[in-house]
Amino acid sequence: MICVSLGKTSIEEIKKIAGENDIVEVRLDLNDFTSKDIKKIFGSSDNLIVTFRPGKKKDQLRKNDLTAAIISGAAYVDVEIDMDREMRDEIVETARQKGCKVIISYHNFIETPEEKFLGGIVKSAFSIGGDIAKVACMVNSVDDNLLILSLYKNKGNVIALGMGEHGRVTRILGEFFGSPLSYVSLDGKPTAPGQINVESFTKIVKGIKNG
Repeated sequence: MICVSLGKTSIEEIKKIAGENDIVEVRLDLNDFTSKDIKKIFGSSDNLIVTFRPGKKKDQLRKNDLTAAIISGAAYVDVEIDMDREMRDEIVETARQKGCKVIISYHNFIETPEEKFLGGIVKSAFSIGGDIAKVACMVNSVDDNLLILSLYKNKGNVIALGMGEHGRVTRILGEFFGSPLSYVSLDGKPTAPGQINVESFTKIVKGIKNG
């Protein structure tokens, strides 16, 4: 499925975009929603992923907002593999109780580690409760792309993508390698380096499928 990732966006815009696309990722870390806002957003659509990346806000707020989104009806929750273990386990347990699928994600904004390390990340993601393992790494060479794509050899639902201009090919090929979600952006509003906008992505994939 194509997943539109949203950064700074109003509640009404989110509702509209969710109604026009397969699935939509809402980045809470890039917004300043209240608990009431979160309830409105995630109670309005059944195709939303809630994501709250670390760094900008306190962990307790992250935990509260992720939990509120799950309880309100989020279809997926994205949890970083290096999140505090107790916090992560509580969020995963809440997701299980509410029928919300769990994406365990790993991000490396500097480089693409070796295959053995990345394979271990995927294995760990499933062992700690992930329905989907997501690996996103900065691509600095062609070999990095091959390392990322090699993760599709793992059993289970794996999303493997490269960040940066040189990693765009992995985002397209993931659609053909079995990735359950292909992350795209709205025009001019990427939420990750190298993210392709939805119109271009759809056109490229359609062209490949049609030969």
